[in-house]
Amino acid sequence: GTDDDDDATLAKAPRDEVLSDANIDALYIPLPTGFRNAYCVRAAHAGKHMLAEKPFAGDLERVLRVCNDAGVVFMEGAMWLHAARTASIERVLRGGGGGGGGG
Repeated sequence: GTDDDDDATLAKAPRDEVLSDANIDALYIPLPTGFRNAYCVRAAHAGKHMLAEKPFAGDLERVLRVCNDAGVVFMEGAMWLHAARTASIERVLRGGGGGGGGG
């Protein structure tokens, strides 16, 4: 097949295959909350850096400890923290008024 075919097959690969594939350095983990925690631990043990979908409602301290021990990077997909609107909301909550902010 073509490279495109190989990419499409990889996107459908079972989760265990992805963890054992030495050509994969990082994972995007959009699993439902109930499965995400355990899979993040498995991914860390497999040496995979990861971006986990939000909200991360598992044992975050454990996942961070396992990632640290494995030397991998863990990120939660909470991008709203970096949006301009977040700074505006913070100002309003602190009594600074403002509003607006867009984004």
